Amino acid sequence: MKRYESIQILRGLAALSVLLYHFAIYSERIGMSSKFSFFSNSFFSYGALLFFVISGFVMAMLIDNCQPNFLLNRFLRIYPSYWLAIVLCIFIKVLVFEGVAEKNLLQAMTLLPWGEIQYPLGIEWTLVFEVFFYMLCAIFANKFFKKYFIYFLILWGIAIIVSNVQTNLLTQVYLMPFSKYNLFFISGCLSFYIHRRINFAPRTSLVLIIVCSTITLLVHLYVYDNNLKYPLLAILFSIAVLFSTKIKLKKNNKLLIKLGDYSYGIYLSHVVVATTLMAYLQLIVGDELSVPLLLVILTLTLVCCWYYGKIDLFLYKSLRKIPFKK
Repeated sequence: MKRYESIQILRGLAALSVLLYHFAIYSERIGMSSKFSFFSNSFFSYGALLFFVISGFVMAMLIDNCQPNFLLNRFLRIYPSYWLAIVLCIFIKVLVFEGVAEKNLLQAMTLLPWGEIQYPLGIEWTLVFEVFFYMLCAIFANKFFKKYFIYFLILWGIAIIVSNVQTNLLTQVYLMPFSKYNLFFISGCLSFYIHRRINFAPRTSLVLIIVCSTITLLVHLYVYDNNLKYPLLAILFSIAVLFSTKIKLKKNNKLLIKLGDYSYGIYLSHVVVATTLMAYLQLIVGDELSVPLLLVILTLTLVCCWYYGKIDLFLYKSLRKIPFKK
């Protein structure tokens, strides 16, 4: 199956965007509201939505190729690294704070839509949507049903828009299919099918991505109704992903590609690492953390998350080598 390095770069930038957003949000909570306020703009949180679009594109590609053991491979990609992150999270909290109070831990570890429960890593709402989406995709990941997938996507998207159901980040299972966050998966899937049928020159594609990014910023600034904003963002992000596949990359993008390869591990670990460092150093300092100290925390967070990303990728590749029956 073809690997799109441009999509890996987008994945890495999305992870970095979310990391900076959460770092700014949590630094505000300890009284540093003016120091990192640029990154606390919700625009940077859109990295999570871009993840959904990329996931949709990749899942459509896997379905089109009838990937063997589809659901098993998705399980191996999501759960082992997630469970390891939880174990490390609990270990760190016990080591640093001499205690841990994790409610609903077993429920949280399933990543099923239980509604408003406490999750240990603070980022699980996106994984709940991912797992739900994978379960739907598994129905079509075979030679017989894959031809109906695109029709299902169109009908699903129409149902979401027409129903206009308002849902929270953490919602109950019966509301999951109607959440507007699913529009990002759907648009990502559809962008894959469009990608197969059109061709643009790399320079034209780059220009279109820049135009698309500019319109995205305008939508963020001037569209306040989420019923309109989310469908528009889903379309714009899917266009960006679509045209990114037409760009020819130079050989000096290895760092950004690695960032994409490690993005899931970075995403899993960044909130725990950043908040633990902030809380621990604030206990030591006993006062408001200085900007240089916060920059040190940010650097340490990036380094720790980078290496957890390496662990995540190694774990996934190792598990995939196990000879499961088709």
